[in-house]
Amino acid sequence: MMIDPSNYPALLAVVFAVLFVSTFITLLGVRRQITVQDGLLLRMSDLLKETDARLRDVQASTDQADDSVVKELGALCDQLQRVSHERNAPRALPVTPAFAEATTLARQGADAEQIVSHCQMAKGEAELLVRLHRQRRGLAIEGV
Repeated sequence: MMIDPSNYPALLAVVFAVLFVSTFITLLGVRRQITVQDGLLLRMSDLLKETDARLRDVQASTDQADDSVVKELGALCDQLQRVSHERNAPRALPVTPAFAEATTLARQGADAEQIVSHCQMAKGEAELLVRLHRQRRGLAIEGV
């Protein structure tokens, strides 16, 4: 089939019209897709901002909790040190004048009966003092 050359301008106009319409339809479809994608991007941006705000809130409350935990741990460490020092600290026995005199007598070599009669101390206590100071004197003599 042969096309008459005199119909070329009309045929060309039809081809351009078809191309124009198909390009226009394609552009409308692309524009619609861009609009949908823009909407999705805006929604994703909003969600990202919301998530970021929540994350900052969580981080702030975590930082506060961390600070409070650190303070509490510091206080517990201080308390543990105090208890440890108190536990390991030597404890002095309450010394009454009678006990001080009994100790002096035991150091000087007095026996339990002498300490009981002189200091009004129980016999068991006096015997314990005498034994203790005998052992100490014995260690001092051996160490010399």
